[in-house]
Amino acid sequence: MVSFDYGLVPAKRGQIMYLLSRLFLFLTETAEARRQQREEAYLAQSVDIYDLEFRMRKLDLEKATRHPSWMSHYG
Repeated sequence: MVSFDYGLVPAKRGQIMYLLSRLFLFLTETAEARRQQREEAYLAQSVDIYDLEFRMRKLDLEKATRHPSWMSHYG
């Protein structure tokens, strides 16, 4: 019988499994969920209420002006 151990120590095997699980999560997440996570992380970096409000307004303006790339030729 052939063994497929590849000489991996348990710590490296655990790291590989962790990376594979993160890759699986990345590939199965929707673009909308990733966008929301980026926005939440951006808002969480605000230092006070004024900075938070500024960042929220900035995101709202970006959403209002965002449209598909194929429409850039028409406007």
